[in-house]
Amino acid sequence: MVHIYTPLTSPRLNYVLGVIFRDHLRVGYRVYTNPAELPEEGLRISYSTEDLGVGLWIPASRALENGGPALEAMRGAGPSAAVGSFDLFGAVFFCLSRFEEYLPTAPYDHMSRYEPEGSWAARNGFLERPLVDEWIVALGRALGLPVAAGARLFASYDVDQPWCYKHKSWLPRSGRWMEQWRVLSGRARDPFDNFHWMDSVNAFLPEAPVYFFPLSARRTAYDKNPSPGLPAYQELIRAHGARYPVGIHPSFYSAASDLLASEIEVLNRITGLPVTISRFHYIHFRLPSDYRLLLELGIRADYSMGYGERNGFRASYSRPFPWYDLLRETETSLQVIPFCWMEATSYHVSKLSAEAALAELLSYKAALDRVGGRFTPIWHNNSLGLDPRWIGWRKVYYDFLKAFVPTLPL
Repeated sequence: MVHIYTPLTSPRLNYVLGVIFRDHLRVGYRVYTNPAELPEEGLRISYSTEDLGVGLWIPASRALENGGPALEAMRGAGPSAAVGSFDLFGAVFFCLSRFEEYLPTAPYDHMSRYEPEGSWAARNGFLERPLVDEWIVALGRALGLPVAAGARLFASYDVDQPWCYKHKSWLPRSGRWMEQWRVLSGRARDPFDNFHWMDSVNAFLPEAPVYFFPLSARRTAYDKNPSPGLPAYQELIRAHGARYPVGIHPSFYSAASDLLASEIEVLNRITGLPVTISRFHYIHFRLPSDYRLLLELGIRADYSMGYGERNGFRASYSRPFPWYDLLRETETSLQVIPFCWMEATSYHVSKLSAEAALAELLSYKAALDRVGGRFTPIWHNNSLGLDPRWIGWRKVYYDFLKAFVPTLPL
């Protein structure tokens, strides 16, 4: 049991203490507003503006006051800051609440997505580090609590386009018409159809991977999935729903045009299962409106907390955490599942070779190994097969999995 004194009580503080002690360190805790009531022995923390000389002191800023300036908590915060030298509770809240995305100066790109370069973590050179994990681990060690080590893998796949040629009309592509003809005539496998191989490696993973399927009823520049009415597409989704957790991949315009409810309904009708998980296509979402919409539509976990244009930890945290609605000052039931790496970002944006991408993946694993973090990468079915643009990337994924599962067969 951890005994915490603070003159401050607020929904923000309750939220942070729950994430740190209940969810991460998995230890009981009790809050006292009268220092005289603190036990004389045991694990004690004083969260106040002055050091009372009682247990571990964490200096408090105004970050956890309702409506308070959470940015204040980041003074002195960083990977080298010692526990007790900055407002650790406030800094955790700043990162997890995504406070900076609500600021009037928050930068957004042409897709109306929050730009990673404007974030505190990127500007200070810490985007590639799970700082919240590091802070909580340091706090646990300062209290003498056991802390986990070794990263845990939770694979995930976005099936933006299940097939390159199959189930499409004959429209010869420049330089690839022969491949297209061979696929459509049954002489070759579709280069995007890598689901059998994915199944073969999934069987060895410690946790079942999750799949996200888009069900846009209209084709746009961003949404190129098959028609939701295509029997082959429905069968593919149904087969995966029978083996893995399956979620909705909301189309690019779905939230803004009130289409998300119908897309969720179609996925429910295809699988016969409730739809409770999501990941926004192109990581195209805004806070708080789109997360509120997910809750209204019965989504209980969202896997979109990351960036489409740069790999790294958007919330500086690797583990699931409840979403805090900053404008309503309340903790919600929506679980946020962060990701820190997507192969499309390494390939299309960072222009990495397959070898460099593997090195990048393993560097993230090393960072998460140190804090017992959760690694939830994003892969797409089309990058894991015979498409000439992705030659060598299946081996990247295999070698990455091998680092988690040494018994993975050749």
